[in-house]
Amino acid sequence: DSLQARYPQAVAGRDMLCFYCAGRALHFGAAAATEFQQLPTQSQVRQLAGGLSLGEIGNAQAWGYPLFHNAALLCLPW
Repeated sequence: DSLQARYPQAVAGRDMLCFYCAGRALHFGAAAATEFQQLPTQSQVRQLAGGLSLGEIGNAQAWGYPLFHNAALLCLPW
């Protein structure tokens, strides 16, 4: 809802590439499947493509180790 509300002209009627973090799916359980199924309708995109990712590694570091950003959902309209 917030994606469409914040950027109504940016996504509606366009194609969207989406990467869904496996950590997000683990944290949300069955709600993750519901969220992903509702994403095309709620965002009003024409087509949705993408995949499940193993998580995103941030470029910030703590004690010399890369930080992981669990539960990320990355969507890019084109």
